[in-house]
Amino acid sequence: RMINRLLRTGEDNNIGSFREVLELELTCKDGTTIWTETRLSRMFDTQDRYIGLLGVTRDISEKKKAREKLRKLAITDALTGIYNRGHFYEMASLELQRTRRYHRQLSVIMFDIDGFKQINDTYGHFAGDEVLRSLTRLCNHVLRENDIFARFGGDEFVIMLPETDIKESAAVATRLQQEVEHMVVHHEEALIKITISLGTTSVPDGQMYKVDQLLNMADHALY
Repeated sequence: RMINRLLRTGEDNNIGSFREVLELELTCKDGTTIWTETRLSRMFDTQDRYIGLLGVTRDISEKKKAREKLRKLAITDALTGIYNRGHFYEMASLELQRTRRYHRQLSVIMFDIDGFKQINDTYGHFAGDEVLRSLTRLCNHVLRENDIFARFGGDEFVIMLPETDIKESAAVATRLQQEVEHMVVHHEEALIKITISLGTTSVPDGQMYKVDQLLNMADHALY
């Protein structure tokens, strides 16, 4: 459809400097997919009359993978694989805008690990890393797909729950707390058990809040 449109517009426009770049995901005969980049330019005859398009296509699958890898590195936490603090702010800001526009509910949960420094001091930092990864996996299992889950820093985590009121978010926080209490982290010969402390807050319908304000309220509720 894009090429047909360009052919039509080209007949009425003899600008020789025209360039168009298309990126398309194509399915091969064996069922695999590749990404291609096609560069299109208009062609003219010796009388400067438009005669069609010239297209050059190349496989950019590896380039696309590298670009996606860089994008993922920029938005995720290297240790846990969930969103990092910076990307959380971006997504949370967009979610707040939607909440205000459509007059929906929205809640935030903040939590951290009780006595996390003692875990590092007793078992070592590699054990502490495994605790953080195990905790992340458990939370991902409990949370919904559209919840925004991020590592805020150290052993601090934050969750934004769209279309969720304070009563519902408190129920989610309680379930997380109970699930974590039953979690056992295996590190070498040690069996590590942890608990977490959580705080939650919500955006009343029609209220104007910024992300930092909500985080401060949830953090205050945590303590």
